[in-house]
Amino acid sequence: MIFHDSHDFNYRKPFGACPVGTDIELRITADMADGVKLHVIDDYDSDTVYEMQRDSDCSFRAVLKATRSGLLWYFFDVYYPDEVHCWYGNNPDLMGGAGSEYAEWPKPYQITVYEKTETPSWYKDGIMYQIFPDRFARGSDFEEREEIAKRHITDDWYSTPEYIKNSSGEVIDWIFYGGTLKGIEEKIPYLKELGVKIIYLNPVFEARSNHRYDTADYMHIDPLLGTDEDFERLCNALHENGMRLMIDGVFSHVGSKSIYFREDSPYYEWFDKNEDGSQKYWWGVKDLPEINETNPSFV
Repeated sequence: MIFHDSHDFNYRKPFGACPVGTDIELRITADMADGVKLHVIDDYDSDTVYEMQRDSDCSFRAVLKATRSGLLWYFFDVYYPDEVHCWYGNNPDLMGGAGSEYAEWPKPYQITVYEKTETPSWYKDGIMYQIFPDRFARGSDFEEREEIAKRHITDDWYSTPEYIKNSSGEVIDWIFYGGTLKGIEEKIPYLKELGVKIIYLNPVFEARSNHRYDTADYMHIDPLLGTDEDFERLCNALHENGMRLMIDGVFSHVGSKSIYFREDSPYYEWFDKNEDGSQKYWWGVKDLPEINETNPSFV
């Protein structure tokens, strides 16, 4: 039997995300094995191999130090006299021999490593209110924004959201409800009455969709929501009323129609590729090309 449970303190300690500098203890049960090697891969594609120490007849142990923030992935090579099991979970993939090429790795275990920071008191003590901008409030500027943005906007604020798809089932357009930044600003008295101290805004930068996770341009507010000046005015109004503003930063992917995702774009090298050279997409969604966040030009 080969076994490792990343949720069991007997096999991984500490559990979950850990701060930089933590010693992470990993164990694996491998009956009758000659030895086990632990592979640890970081955000910079550095593959560090640890020779695990036998600490009982069938258990092997290694301790690694989390030296910098980011993601770590790990898996095990379990050695037997005539074969190697490459172990990623409780479904081993028999790889053949010690010199095997790991051409198609299953998904390994993951550890999040973070820098310790002091949580500000306003965040710990304040009531947070999350706003999905398209559905919160149409401001007094709605008709102007509608004319400028030229989007498919529903007349019925309470209707069920719809997506416009092509024959392949891919979303090619979205139905909008027309919420604006001015609408949020005009609701500040209501939010204040609720005791809200922090506004968390879903993405507001220029995008094609109503959810705006498909960023087209990080430098400008989506025209249906308002202008860059409207955003600045909203920030000031919230501060004047004792409220903080947090915005959802989307940096793991952009939209396929963004100014960044073009072959002639100076930013094109940001994007992740699959092993065959094809474009990698966030969760396979063809509208969301994935960014390699460790690329020096992106950082």
